Amino acid sequence: MNKIAISLFVIGWVCIGSGFILGVTNMEQIAGEPLYPGGDVPTEPSWTIFFMYLIAGVITGIMMFGFAEIVNLLDKGNDLKQEQLSHLHSKSEQPKPDLEPGNKENSITKDEINETTEEPKTVEEEIKEVKESSNMSNDMKNAMIASIKRREGIE
Repeated sequence: MNKIAISLFVIGWVCIGSGFILGVTNMEQIAGEPLYPGGDVPTEPSWTIFFMYLIAGVITGIMMFGFAEIVNLLDKGNDLKQEQLSHLHSKSEQPKPDLEPGNKENSITKDEINETTEEPKTVEEEIKEVKESSNMSNDMKNAMIASIKRREGIE
C-alpha cells in the first residue's frame, strides 16, 4: 500500500473509534428538572444517541476504507503499467540482428516473402470459411457473417 492508502485506512479506523467515543460521551440525555436550584440535572442513558454516533462513525470509516482500496488499486495498476513499459524498453534496447546484404542467416529472400503473403480472400470465401467452421456456435457464426457483411458494406 502506498502512503495515501495507508493514511485513508488509518483515518477510517479513527472515524470508527471516534464514533464509539462520541457515542459513549454523549449518550446521557436530560431526564427532567433539577430537584433544587443549583442542583444536578437528572440524566439517563440514551442508547439511540449512542448507536447514531456509532453508526455514523462506522459508515464514515467504511467509506474511508473504500477510498483507501481505490487508491491502492490505482497504485497497483500504475506499478503494473510502469513494469510493462520498462519491459518494453528493455526489449527495444536489445541489439538488432545485422541485416547486411551478404549476411545469409539474417536475411529474408523474396521467395520467403511470397510464401508468407496470401492473397486477400473474397467476401464469399470468408463467409464460406465461417459457415464451415466446426468450433463455433451458430450464434457466433451468424455474428461473424454479419460483421463481414457490415465491413464490406453489404448489409
